Amino acid sequence: MTLINIQPEQVRAARAMLGWSQDDLAARIGLSRRSLINYEHGIHSAKEETLKKMASIFREAGIEFTRTASGAIGLTLSEEALLESRVHRRRPAP
Repeated sequence: MTLINIQPEQVRAARAMLGWSQDDLAARIGLSRRSLINYEHGIHSAKEETLKKMASIFREAGIEFTRTASGAIGLTLSEEALLESRVHRRRPAP
């Protein structure tokens, strides 16, 4: 069984790339905003099931989390997701 190892910094970066707020991501995961904030600030760790769900949601949105052999972490955003996030940010608020 492969453990999901998503770092809080990656989650914040992924949200920023997609233009998602903490409320947006928490709702998609089914997690309280406070729990997400605590994870993103390193106050609490996330359960393996929560990390799997988070990885799946981000993957569907075009984000892949990466880690190099030297241990550097990062993420990639698909071109389609990049274009969608740009369009989404340009839409006026209702």
